[in-house]
Amino acid sequence: MSRDEKGREMRTAETILNMIQDRGKRQLPLDDVYRQLSHPNMYLKSYAKLYRNTGAMTPGMTEETVDGMSMEKIVTIIEAIRQEKWQWTPVRRRDIPKRKGGKRP
Repeated sequence: MSRDEKGREMRTAETILNMIQDRGKRQLPLDDVYRQLSHPNMYLKSYAKLYRNTGAMTPGMTEETVDGMSMEKIVTIIEAIRQEKWQWTPVRRRDIPKRKGGKRP
């Protein structure tokens, strides 16, 4: 097995999500975002991380919550992204005060 084959084999959805999270923490740009968004496993892994969070059941900028996710919806999202028809919704961001002073996003 060549080094390229080994690298591709090890890049599971979880590995890619961890890489994306790390790059975000270090404020680095993401590469090949659209390619990553075309893999259903990315959505399934993301959903697995979100559904445990009670805040994911709270409507944000839209009335949609995590409990409305399904494989049909994932396929629809991927197809819309591929056709460049996906409409990204804005996110609501606030700074929350910390106990010892300062704020966190």
